[in-house]
Amino acid sequence: MDYTVGFGETVNLAEDVEVEFQAVEEDTRCPLNTQCPTQGNARVRFKTITHRGEFIVWLNTDPAQQTSTLFDYYGITLRKLEPYPTLDPQTGTSTIPDHDYEATVFVIKAATPQ
Repeated sequence: MDYTVGFGETVNLAEDVEVEFQAVEEDTRCPLNTQCPTQGNARVRFKTITHRGEFIVWLNTDPAQQTSTLFDYYGITLRKLEPYPTLDPQTGTSTIPDHDYEATVFVIKAATPQ
């Protein structure tokens, strides 16, 4: 199932599983109103919590990098990160304030505890 979580927010899932959107550690995605030699990447850090502990995971928007991983008995995939950068013609930058970010993640139970 897909969940949308805002920057600094936590989504509570079934079975006491939580996913917290902690940080955008890098955002080099090509701004929408420009042309770039590559699509760039956004690297996002999440803290996941289960009854077995806390796990830090990093996921990327670039499909050539890690977009999915496992934590405890669950799998998590970064589906998208919004907003997408747009180049400001006056400043020549595409900075996005942290509080504006929203991540959409897919979380699934990947295994059954033994």
